[in-house]
Amino acid sequence: MKTLLRVKGIVKRFPGVLALNGVNFELQEGEVHTLLGENGAGKTTLMNVIFGLYKPDEGEIEIMGKKVQIKSPHDALKYGIGMVQQHFTLVPSFSVAENVILGLPGENLQDAVKRIRDISNTYGLDVDPNAKIWQLSVGERQRVEIIKLLYIGARVVILDEPTAVLTPQETKALFKAIRKMKENGTGIIFISHKLNEVMEISDRVTVMKKGKVVGTVKRGEFDQRKLASMMVGREVVMEVEREKAKPGEVVLKVDNVTAKSDKGHSALNGISLEVRAGEILGIAGVAGNGQRELAEIIYGLREVESGKVELLGEDITNKDVLYRILKGISYIPQDRKGVALSPNLSVAENLHLKRQTKGFFYNHDKVYKRAQELIKKYNIKTPSPDVAVKYLSGGNMQKVVIAREFELKPKLIIAVHPTRGLDVASMEFVYRSLIKARDEGAAVLLLAGELYEIFNLSDRVGVIYEGEIVGYTTPDPTPENIEKIGLMMAGVRA
Repeated sequence: MKTLLRVKGIVKRFPGVLALNGVNFELQEGEVHTLLGENGAGKTTLMNVIFGLYKPDEGEIEIMGKKVQIKSPHDALKYGIGMVQQHFTLVPSFSVAENVILGLPGENLQDAVKRIRDISNTYGLDVDPNAKIWQLSVGERQRVEIIKLLYIGARVVILDEPTAVLTPQETKALFKAIRKMKENGTGIIFISHKLNEVMEISDRVTVMKKGKVVGTVKRGEFDQRKLASMMVGREVVMEVEREKAKPGEVVLKVDNVTAKSDKGHSALNGISLEVRAGEILGIAGVAGNGQRELAEIIYGLREVESGKVELLGEDITNKDVLYRILKGISYIPQDRKGVALSPNLSVAENLHLKRQTKGFFYNHDKVYKRAQELIKKYNIKTPSPDVAVKYLSGGNMQKVVIAREFELKPKLIIAVHPTRGLDVASMEFVYRSLIKARDEGAAVLLLAGELYEIFNLSDRVGVIYEGEIVGYTTPDPTPENIEKIGLMMAGVRA
């Protein structure tokens, strides 16, 4: 196989941080080469260097054996390198076809529509070329980003955490498209924290740690345990041992609640559930069936049209968010950047935000000192507590959110995809933290996208479909129970 891309001795420095320290990496024609590592290991920084978003301080990049200078994404695309980032770069009011040919001179829209259909059929990337971007699901938008790269003939495709926002069905369709791209000679750099996916799709895996390459292993030479050990430097326990729950009083009661989505459609249709002190109730379901709206009506971010929300017997329906924070509700939202954090504030200030609501006078020295303690306790990788939180990796942003919420010693924790974007060591830490909070008497409502996470943590499992709980089951990962949950996720009532 030909070597499409080779990087040699790449060094990248930021103020106070050596992000990449002599990194070597190569990608061959028709292979999936996965890049693994803890948050802050340098994976995304390396990809940003390859894609021309960052200029390396030292090192070389070769394309098809020829040394090149990549000073911008335009240069990268010229050399056949494309990247689908975690945050998409599409114009919502434009059609799929208009987005695909945006910035390409001399392209005819009708010809583009035909070619996009051909690409969609060839790679199984089902999308309507005439649909507006705002009308598409997250999975469909990702397909558009991939089609954009295939349209310009990219030979190297970088996928940065591509399954983080996908349903299991969409992930399956993506992997089918990746295999087709491989057949046609495209090289794919795949960045993911999900070891089961890495095992399924990878031909080679390169593990990074603290800006250096730990090693590269080929298919057949690795399993999940070995990869986790390479990343963390020790064995990681993903199956969290826990004692049987001892549920106490009802902390949260949602009674026959209805609510609308952002588009004005019915999102919650008479949903009812209870969560008790000292238990974790996991909610399983295909994304878009009311999970987000359920979390928001409990936290006060969305209006309840009818029904009641009670906390420890008190009716808090449509009370404001501050009232609920003071009453002991903590919230780990799906959108950490847009909802959970203030990106321009420092790490220390973000860690302090909810303590300020409880009347603490802001004292920079005390806030800074406490932030240092939490940064160490939660292993948050940041050059300083004074660094703006927007400069942290996605996983470290999530750690800031989790540290702030857990340290409030809440009565109720609403956790929506709490490990999304986290590395295996951080996931292990979050799992243990949720179990610890449960054992200390908190009620935990867990809305996770991965069934293994729900099985691993939950004491009871409820299944949501079209804004209703259609049934409950035990967190038992037997084939029979998984089939039962799958049927309920498709709307078949227990």
